[in-house]
Amino acid sequence: RDEHAQMLKSQFDRAITELEDVARRELNQFDENQRLERLSGEDLQKEENKKRLDMQEQAEAENLNRMKELAERMEKLMQDSTRNGEIDKETLRKMAESLKSMQELSKQDMPKVRKKLGDSQDSSNTPEKSKEDMEQAVEEQKKVVEKMQETVDNANDANRRFEAGTFVNRLKKASTELGGITTSLRDIAGRIFGLRKSELDPPDARALDEATRQQSNTGADVRWIQEDLSHYFARTKEETFQKTGEEMKTSQIDLALEEIRTHFSMNHSSLGSDKNEEWSKKLAEWAAKLEGELQKNSMAGGGGGR
Repeated sequence: RDEHAQMLKSQFDRAITELEDVARRELNQFDENQRLERLSGEDLQKEENKKRLDMQEQAEAENLNRMKELAERMEKLMQDSTRNGEIDKETLRKMAESLKSMQELSKQDMPKVRKKLGDSQDSSNTPEKSKEDMEQAVEEQKKVVEKMQETVDNANDANRRFEAGTFVNRLKKASTELGGITTSLRDIAGRIFGLRKSELDPPDARALDEATRQQSNTGADVRWIQEDLSHYFARTKEETFQKTGEEMKTSQIDLALEEIRTHFSMNHSSLGSDKNEEWSKKLAEWAAKLEGELQKNSMAGGGGGR
């Protein structure tokens, strides 16, 4: 579930990048439509400006298709995120708000802009009607641009919370893994104590090798968590995450876990297991601290959407 959540997070990153691109395109089209709106009805009916209007209608249709496709992918991502079980309810709520806005934009709001741009080119129009249609197109598009920006903001809020939640899950996972290593080695401690590794019974030697390998993998995960916490704070300025990263760095947990791996490789498993148990508790404490911060933020923002 943890790995699946991180995969979903990567998909959400890409979706937001595309959403921001759609919003930029819409804003550029809005600029050109405002230029056209300043023209008189008679000027709008000139051939060169009809071509400009046609290009704007086509551009709106292309951006509308992009938004439709993005909303469909976002809906699938939302379904997968709900099934995952590791993503907290507040993050899912914010993702759902973003999806709802994207669906409204693609099904209701952007089609209005496209229709009015098409109406403004109707050959049966009076100059006054062309002018009126163009003004309505700009009025509708202004709402679209504002709604898109709000959707981008909400999606980024959800994404930051999504990422924060992955830290909690990653710390819990590392804590559980260290606890599991300790349990597995204590199960065979009586049989391997005081022996050289070459003297171990093959199943016990395999268990020790597996514990050593898992210790190495968990140590690498912890190093990545520390680095990712630093990057996360640089983007969000959320102090609890900075303090947690600093505590991890000051504790030198990465060096300690590597030292324990060395103990295991030499069959000094008793000493390593005891220390692993201590680090497992510490990782759980850090996870609880970040989880408390997420819950506090949920209560602070629980009154509704933006």
